[in-house]
Amino acid sequence: MAKVKVKFFAIVYDATGVQELDIEVGDSTKLKTIKNLLLERYPLLKNLENRIPIIVLVNGENVSDDYTLKDGDEIAFLPPAAGG
Repeated sequence: MAKVKVKFFAIVYDATGVQELDIEVGDSTKLKTIKNLLLERYPLLKNLENRIPIIVLVNGENVSDDYTLKDGDEIAFLPPAAGG
């Protein structure tokens, strides 16, 4: 088993009510599995995702949903950046 840290920022944090959590994952757990788990656990997060694109980074990098998580990975859920 491996452990990953999940962090929620800005309005994504508002949707979950938690800033971060640790999740134990299996050796071949994909990022999409964790994303689906969190969308089920936090209905407001799912509602938010239906309205805006949520950015998901692993260790600060944009990876595919098929990325295999490793022990110590940090997953960040962020809203799209605004600016001009």
